[in-house]
Amino acid sequence: MTKKFNVSRLLATAITWVGISFYGITYAAQLPLDFSAKPNFPIYKQSGQLPFTLINNTPVTLPLNIPNLAFLTRDNSVPNNCGSSLASKQTCQLTYTYNFPIPTSVSEDLVINYDGRYPLTDHIQIVPSPIEVDNTQTDDYVTAYADSPGAHSTQNSVNDDFVSTGKVTLKNLTSSVITGLGALSPDPAVTFTGGSCMSGSIPANGSCEYIYTYKPLELATQKKLKNGHPLARGKNTDLTFTLNGQEATDTEIQTVAFDQGRFIALPYNKSSYRDFPADEVIATYVDPATKNVIAATPVGLAESTTDENSWRTYTTGNGLGMHYVWDAFSEGDTILAATEGGLSTSLDKGANWTNHNTNNGLGSDQVLGTFAVGDTFYAATSNGLAVSLNKGLNWVNHVHTAAPDSIADSFVNKVFSAAGKIYAATNNGVSISSNNGATWTNPAALAGKVIWGIFASGNNVYAATYNNGLYISRDGGTSWLEHYTNPTTPNFGSTIVSSVYAVGNNIYAATANGLSISTDNGASWTNYTTTNGLGSNLISDVFVDSENNIFAATVGGGLNKSDNGGTTWTKYNPATSKALGEEKVLSVFELGNKILAGTDKDGLFVSNDGGQTFTERTNLPANIIADVHIKNGEILAATFNSGTGVGSLSKSPDDGLTWTNYTTPNLGSNFVKGVFSINSYLYAATQPFGANPGGLSLSPDNGSSWSNIVWTGNNLGIASNVVNNLDTSDNNQDIYVATAPNLLAPLQIGGVSISNDYGAHWVTRTIADGLGSNITNNIDTEGNDVYVATSTNALDPINQPGGVSISTDNGTTFNNHTVANSGIISNNVSDVVADDSGDIVAATDSGVSESTDNGSTFTNYTTEDGLSGNETYQVTEEKRPEINEKTVVAGTRGGANESVRRLEEPNNK
Repeated sequence: MTKKFNVSRLLATAITWVGISFYGITYAAQLPLDFSAKPNFPIYKQSGQLPFTLINNTPVTLPLNIPNLAFLTRDNSVPNNCGSSLASKQTCQLTYTYNFPIPTSVSEDLVINYDGRYPLTDHIQIVPSPIEVDNTQTDDYVTAYADSPGAHSTQNSVNDDFVSTGKVTLKNLTSSVITGLGALSPDPAVTFTGGSCMSGSIPANGSCEYIYTYKPLELATQKKLKNGHPLARGKNTDLTFTLNGQEATDTEIQTVAFDQGRFIALPYNKSSYRDFPADEVIATYVDPATKNVIAATPVGLAESTTDENSWRTYTTGNGLGMHYVWDAFSEGDTILAATEGGLSTSLDKGANWTNHNTNNGLGSDQVLGTFAVGDTFYAATSNGLAVSLNKGLNWVNHVHTAAPDSIADSFVNKVFSAAGKIYAATNNGVSISSNNGATWTNPAALAGKVIWGIFASGNNVYAATYNNGLYISRDGGTSWLEHYTNPTTPNFGSTIVSSVYAVGNNIYAATANGLSISTDNGASWTNYTTTNGLGSNLISDVFVDSENNIFAATVGGGLNKSDNGGTTWTKYNPATSKALGEEKVLSVFELGNKILAGTDKDGLFVSNDGGQTFTERTNLPANIIADVHIKNGEILAATFNSGTGVGSLSKSPDDGLTWTNYTTPNLGSNFVKGVFSINSYLYAATQPFGANPGGLSLSPDNGSSWSNIVWTGNNLGIASNVVNNLDTSDNNQDIYVATAPNLLAPLQIGGVSISNDYGAHWVTRTIADGLGSNITNNIDTEGNDVYVATSTNALDPINQPGGVSISTDNGTTFNNHTVANSGIISNNVSDVVADDSGDIVAATDSGVSESTDNGSTFTNYTTEDGLSGNETYQVTEEKRPEINEKTVVAGTRGGANESVRRLEEPNNK
């Protein structure tokens, strides 16, 4: 079955007690009163006032019996309203004065009795010792560079295991001796090996040193060098010392790995991409421990910070199976993402990911739903429900069989687990198991119905169906008596329900025509739509957190949040900048920190910060950007529209704000496929359209005058008027043109056309000269070496298989490299780039292939290596000898991607 819109998110809220810390004061509350403390003084002051607020959950009779402690004295001079009684939800404030010696820390229980009942205990910890890390006296910033095992270089010392050593100095700012030092770090990669701090004290106004070693356990999170250039992978950590209960943190240690071939989707992991990544949200969840909001989208898994103002997006570049995420779950350190390419799991809050697919025991790589209870992970797939009892190490997949106690259908849309039961939403009803899937019961009332969402609370079970409304069972799923649909049920949104959630008497149904909410256990409903502020009426998922915030995932309207029962809504969706993961990127170019990405529908994206953020330009004659180039600070774009023929060679001096557009009669056609420029020369590769012939258009004076070179049947013209792209020598004397057969003119056979006299005369090279095909898509030259990207000719696949064709004699003869003789991933090659060392990178319809031996062998990279899509259209590379790097940018069906490669042993910076 193909889903018509995004399916449900089914979640359970775990009620937990959370310890909170404000400026070093920690407190924990016990019912029926909440006891909060927010000091308005610096933590290092020796004395001052300390206000406490009592928040009442149930009616309480006062006065309170409030003791004085050794360091706390009730300050009755400060007015307060805690004198007589507290109504439900009412607050009052008490104020204490405090005085304690330095540097002794304080850890006490403050006990309050009212009416002789319910002692309220609040643990107060105050740490006054002013200790800081002195970053001015130590070289504690360590950068470890890694490539493949054995390659290394750092500022300090490093061995083949990438172990860094360093020191950090602690400085005492008080006049008292500080004792009881600890050397505790939350990062197991850090080991303290010596130093005067290990003796356990800092003299008055003195200092001591820690010596440490740092061995990175994982290199998973992309970071940046000091010069601002993004790298492929790396890890940052902070050294944290616990000193008399006070935490002191030094500057971070940064480890950066050059992982050959690993690609990162642009913008890089969205780490600083503050906009929500997509208008289409498939599912949402709120982590009960961290309060972070996560959202499953077609461009990755988005996770908010606690203030929901910035978002990070996990994609294949982080280790997800695919960008398209159907469902997600998050609790504490565990995050699960159900993707089109498997179930991706992280056990360390998203730092590292493991992808589970059919190779690991899942029934299908298409995972539509996921859930977890403790160590038990669930994956609802299009071919069964997979269950792991050990956090994904082993899986058992449950599919439909002829047995009466098997799961009702192998196509499982969602899964939920509570009170020892598994509830599976299938294409043939609801299936329930009490023994981890060994046997199933399948309620007859829902047989034959497509269930998109499932939720359970106590004995109440809720089923969201496709085209049959919402069903409710009050006896654990045995019978289903309540049924809500449209228009039978007043104010219920639609018969199509994708998701359902319930808290107490409140029921929330995500429908195809709004979010339907009942506050009286289903007796009546209110339907919320765009008229109430929702971004879209097509609701794919709903979730309610422990603070009664409602999160509605919509198709076309982003993620929406209401903190007042649905009356008003806050929308999270893309702002002016779109995520490139939503785009089919046909063309890419990189120069320094500027990256250009040309798409197939939304115009040109321009980044000036190495790909962290992009600005969209849609002010071109056509929004299909086939090729991009930068020359003397100007952006050049080849555009076309395949339906209307409208397009141009466009030039912008101001990052795409304004454009000069060259069209016919200056060009051979407005169907422009390629663009190139050297010195004052401009070139446009055009193709026939309507009455316009196409051909190679050339301007020797930066666009002031033009000439057009077409097929003439002799050495005065090119091989075909279907011109895909070109390259030239630095002086423009030598021109190399990639053409394809013209189906409307059989004599124009295609191939590579070469001129050594500025375009006056031409020779054509075809399969007779060793080319893999006469369909040539792109061309790159390095001295006398010529590299041609060719495609399989479907009319002659035996003689024209495609591949990368290489000439070492300036294009006279070619050797062809294919899947069969060199291991390239596909013979359909859309682009190729090479450097003077013999490194070749090819864009194919199945991934990126790279050769370091001039084409003899290739290493292949796909979505498993971080590409956001295997269908790759163009690649570009740039060397940066000053920082020992080469970067490769690839445009794919799923966006733009960058990989950083090491040129040589990095300098010690």
